[in-house]
Amino acid sequence: LEFRRVLFRSKTVMDVGAWDGYYSFKAEQLGASRVLAVDHYCWSGHGWGTKRGFDYAKQSLNSNVESLDIDTPDICVDAVGKFDVVFMLGLLYHLPSIFTSFVNIAECAKKYLLVETIESQWIPQEIPLFEFFPNQELMNDPTNWFAPNPLAIRSMFELCGFNVEKEHHFVSDDEGKYTRGVYCGKRNYDILCL
Repeated sequence: LEFRRVLFRSKTVMDVGAWDGYYSFKAEQLGASRVLAVDHYCWSGHGWGTKRGFDYAKQSLNSNVESLDIDTPDICVDAVGKFDVVFMLGLLYHLPSIFTSFVNIAECAKKYLLVETIESQWIPQEIPLFEFFPNQELMNDPTNWFAPNPLAIRSMFELCGFNVEKEHHFVSDDEGKYTRGVYCGKRNYDILCL
């Protein structure tokens, strides 16, 4: 909890794929000076819901969290600006253009990038790989496109100029083939990035 307070206090935050805004509002409660929640898929009604839950929570909490309806492929510094902290929580595996989107969103992060995603543990772990699901093979969900292995995730962080400072993995299925991974990367200004 103390790490979270230090991380968010007086920081600007963007929550990509915010949906109902749980993490957006939590960042505000933990002292963020500005929070921008962005989504399109869920807020437009094409996904699992609408923006009603976010709007209800914002009003109920008397929150100053801002919102922007923008599709993930359109997110870049020119469109949204830069933030001290950027969230990509439960988003990566839903992106058809996973690498391009990761790079563009990572560029918006000045200090920290937090990613939570499904990971594949049964593909080779010695090289960075992505398992591809062209249909509904992963959890019977047609919006699940990729499951990277942990090395692929760490490699994307590094390529974009971040050191992974903390990571945590927990089992996502009964067979242990897929896990959920949480990564906290801190920008390394000594790394030449894209």
